[in-house]
Amino acid sequence: MTELQKKPRIDIIDALRGISLAGIVIVHMVENYLASLPPEGAMEAAHQGTFDYVIDGIILLLLRGKFFALFSFLFGLSFFIQMKNADLKGRDYQLRFLWRLALLLLLGYFHSLFYRGDILTIYALLGVFLVPFYRLKKQWILGFSVLIFWV
Repeated sequence: MTELQKKPRIDIIDALRGISLAGIVIVHMVENYLASLPPEGAMEAAHQGTFDYVIDGIILLLLRGKFFALFSFLFGLSFFIQMKNADLKGRDYQLRFLWRLALLLLLGYFHSLFYRGDILTIYALLGVFLVPFYRLKKQWILGFSVLIFWV
C-alpha cells in the first residue's frame, strides 16, 4: 500500500464516538456541568415537578456512565488501531502517540480552567500506560485487568 493509498476509516467507530460524545453532552447538560456532588439541597431546588424527576431518572438509568465507558473504550481501541497500522508499515508510533498525549494534556489543562470535571487530563495521564501494555502478551494484560478490578 503506497503512502497515497490510505486505509479507509472504520465508520462504525466514528459513529460510536459521535454517539458517545452526544450522550456525554446530554448528561452534562442535565447535571448542569457539575462534576462533583452538588451542595445540599441544590438538586431539590432545581426540580420543578414530577417531569424533572422522571427525566433525571431516565438519564440516570440509560445514559449516565455508559457514554463515558464507551468513549473510554474507543480511546483505547483507537490507540490499538494506530499502533497496529504503524506496525504494519514498519514504523514506531510510540513517540508520536506520547506527543499526542502531551497535546491532549495541554488541551485538558485549558479545558479544566472552564469546567472542573475535565476528563482529558486523565486520558492523557493514563494513556501513557497504554504504550508499555501494547507489547505485553494477552495473558499478562488479563492478569493486570483482574488485579485492578480486584483491588
